[in-house]
Amino acid sequence: MSESIPAPFRIAILGANGQVGTELCLYLKVMGFCDLIAIARSSNSTAFLSRAGIDCRSGDLANPEIAAKLLNDCDLIVDLALPNGKNLRETKRIVGARLTSIFLAARPSKGFVLASTTTVYRYSASLPFFRAYRSMKLFSEHVSQSLGAKRGVPVYVFRLGQVHGALQSCSDLLRRELLSSTGPIHVPDQPSNSIFVFSIAEAIQAILFERTTPSIYTLISNPAWSFADLAKWHAGKIGLNATVVLERVRLTSPIAKGLAAIRNWVKLGLSGLIGHYKELLSALVSAYSEALDQKLRFFRTRQIAALSVNAYFRGLAYRPFEALNETPGIRFPFITDSRTTMEKPERCVEKLIRSLK
Repeated sequence: MSESIPAPFRIAILGANGQVGTELCLYLKVMGFCDLIAIARSSNSTAFLSRAGIDCRSGDLANPEIAAKLLNDCDLIVDLALPNGKNLRETKRIVGARLTSIFLAARPSKGFVLASTTTVYRYSASLPFFRAYRSMKLFSEHVSQSLGAKRGVPVYVFRLGQVHGALQSCSDLLRRELLSSTGPIHVPDQPSNSIFVFSIAEAIQAILFERTTPSIYTLISNPAWSFADLAKWHAGKIGLNATVVLERVRLTSPIAKGLAAIRNWVKLGLSGLIGHYKELLSALVSAYSEALDQKLRFFRTRQIAALSVNAYFRGLAYRPFEALNETPGIRFPFITDSRTTMEKPERCVEKLIRSLK
C-alpha cells in the first residue's frame, strides 16, 4: 500500500483521540507512507496510540506558541477535532480562535485538511432548516478557507459521510442490531452515504503526492456501498449468515415532500414544533440568556435520551423507506473501491488493535 519516497512526509492528526482520529492513525501507521504525529489536548487521551508506537504530542492549539511547537515541522495538518462550547455562539468563538492560532503557528507545505460532514446538506424537507452542528461545520469551513487564502496554505475540506470501521460507533451499533435480530434484515434498495476510515487514509495519501487540488470534497465510498453491502459486510465480520431483504424505496416528488412536511408540522403541534426547531431556538435564546439556554438544553437532552432508547428497540426491520436524495458535492477522485482494496490493511489494523487490548 505504501509508496517508496526518499524522505517521508510528516502528518499531524489533530483530534487524534477521537474515534475517527484513533483509527485513522492506525491505518496511516500500517500503510507506512508517512511519518505520523498524533495530537490531542491531553497526553492521557493518546495513551492507546502511544502503546501502538505512534509519536504523540499534546497541548492547547488555541495558544499560538504551543501550536507552533506542536506543528511547525509537519508537512500536512489533518484536523478532526470537535471543539464544543456551552452554546453555538461560544463554540464558534472557540473554533475561530483555535483555527486562527493554527494557521498563524504553521504553514504546512502540503496543506491543511478539515474534516467536515455531509450533514451540512439538507437531504429532506422534513429536516429542520437550521441545525447547530451544520452551522458550526459550515463556519469552520469558511474560516479555514479564509485563513488558508491569507497564509498561502492549500485547504482541503472533506465532507465525510457516515464513517465505518473497527473503532466506529455506527459500525458497532449495526453489528449489535444484526446480532439481536431474529429475522431477515430489511434494508432500502439504494446506495448508502458511507465511507470507511481506510478510504480517508487513501485520500490523505493522494494529497501528499499532489494528485488532487484544494477544494471542498464529498468523501463517501466511490463506488458507493449499498445498504445491502454494508449489512452483509458487517454480518460477515461477526460470523453471521444474515438474510438481507431489499425493500423498494418510495419516490417522493418535491411537492409531495413539502405537503408531507406541512402535515408533519400540523401533527406535531406547538410543542412538537418547538422540539423540531430546538437548535434554532437555542441559538436565539443563548444570545440573551445563557441560563435559560442551559435549562432548555437539559430539557431536550432528556427527551432525546428517551427517544434514543425507544429507537434502539425498534431494530433494523423498519418500513417503508423513503428514497434518499443523491449526496451532493464533488467526489474525491483518488480513492479505490474499498470492497477489494481494504482487506489487507484492515487485517493489519485489527491485528494491531488486538495486540493492544
